[in-house]
Amino acid sequence: MKILLLENQGIVRAGFKALLKETVPSAEVHEAADYAQAIAILLDTPIDFAFLDIHLADEDVNTGLDVLHYIHAQALATRAVMLSIYDDEVTVMNCLQAGAFGYISKAMNGDSLLQEALETVLQGQVFLPPSVIGASGVTRGLAKTPEALGIKGRAVDVLFYLCQGYSNQQIANKLSLAENTVRKDYVSNLLKRFNVKSRTQLLVEIARQGIVIPKP
Repeated sequence: MKILLLENQGIVRAGFKALLKETVPSAEVHEAADYAQAIAILLDTPIDFAFLDIHLADEDVNTGLDVLHYIHAQALATRAVMLSIYDDEVTVMNCLQAGAFGYISKAMNGDSLLQEALETVLQGQVFLPPSVIGASGVTRGLAKTPEALGIKGRAVDVLFYLCQGYSNQQIANKLSLAENTVRKDYVSNLLKRFNVKSRTQLLVEIARQGIVIPKP
């Protein structure tokens, strides 16, 4: 597993890296302190997960959101998770609409809660703060797979890219399908399956149900 960690504060970055290595000892963690370093890593290495601090140093005109926009524009198979001390609903939802796969608040009390959030994300589940899903909104217990819910085959692959904010055309290009097929046969059915009307609502529902989204 290859992980990008973008955090401008060295001490905080070291703490996150230690938690990541404790969670997945075999992970290859690439560290970046600013936008330029993060983009250089993404250009050179196929990254599985990118943990991106939203707010970098004041002198850095580009932020973690700009890295998220780059990942989205390039249609990389990288699951981006935003990091921030803020966890208000507006900020979180804006990140989801921009293509984030999850959102972790750095203000969570205790390393154990932070590690639980990292473990959730690294096994392929969407993690969102209580401000979005509610304090008791997450279904506890064993993680569910899409197959267990009757979602199989190519629909699982479409779900993966849909959860990363890719457009129907981007998904079609990734999976060698017609855009109309993606829209009618897959995206429409997935939204109906979870009784939602948008991708952001879909992500929230997937987080609530604890569904693991496998990478194609």
